[in-house]
Amino acid sequence: MEIKFKLDKETHHIHVPVYVNGEGPFDFTLDTGAVKTTLSKTLAKKLDLKTYELMDRKMEGLPAVAAKVNSLQIGSDTFDDEEVLIIDFKSVLPTCTDKMGGVIGHTTLKHYKMSINYSTQTLRLEPSNGHGSTKDDAIPWSPFNYIKDTHMIGIHVTINGQGPFEFVLDTGAGGTVITPELANKLNLDLNPFDGICRGIGGDAEGHFATLDQLSVGGVNVEEHPVIVINMEKISPKCHLIPDGILGYPFLQQFEFVIDYPHEKFAFIDHGHTTIDSVGTSRCCE
Repeated sequence: MEIKFKLDKETHHIHVPVYVNGEGPFDFTLDTGAVKTTLSKTLAKKLDLKTYELMDRKMEGLPAVAAKVNSLQIGSDTFDDEEVLIIDFKSVLPTCTDKMGGVIGHTTLKHYKMSINYSTQTLRLEPSNGHGSTKDDAIPWSPFNYIKDTHMIGIHVTINGQGPFEFVLDTGAGGTVITPELANKLNLDLNPFDGICRGIGGDAEGHFATLDQLSVGGVNVEEHPVIVINMEKISPKCHLIPDGILGYPFLQQFEFVIDYPHEKFAFIDHGHTTIDSVGTSRCCE
């Protein structure tokens, strides 16, 4: 199925219409960095959902309150009796508004082969069963791995001819982010970053740098902007990320495909590359 999405001009988040318990549509952020599909506390209250504590070790460091929804509809697909996380987004991320209905996370996305094209603002979701279709043969697939038994998509990246380094592919990240340790290893020139480095764990000071070259999945970009921050300060899960996060400034230049069930991804270059501003950086949930 194909869904048109809206792109937030400030955060560069993808917003998709979602129906919950037959009501909506509500704007949900599509976030490959989110562990679980989540409803805002405001929406949960509006729908009169009963919440309960969620006993899940993967939720360590996160507000672990959940609820069951009778139905969660994305495009033409409906998930029945679905467990979702409930978060007061405005308390952990002050830039969020009451219009944010929730987040589409890994617990939903894991069922699909997903294609995102920022240029056409098109999302494609299709069940990925069996061994794939013949159409997949033309796609330049690369394998990904789940980082340390989490939901985070780990991919290998080459920077300035060095590597490979392990990054997380995250549509919820407004910028491409690297650790201070990697910046030091690459001997990068750092400059003050005039922006926000914010996550559910808090804020952190950052620096700005430029990579001469970044390659991943058979595609290459030059003069790529990155933010250098201590990611552990802004999210409890970020200490698991080895080297960095591949976010919007890179992802927007390609159509990219993630086949969750078969643990592979691809970047497809349609020849319309542009680089927007870095924007707001948000680390993984």
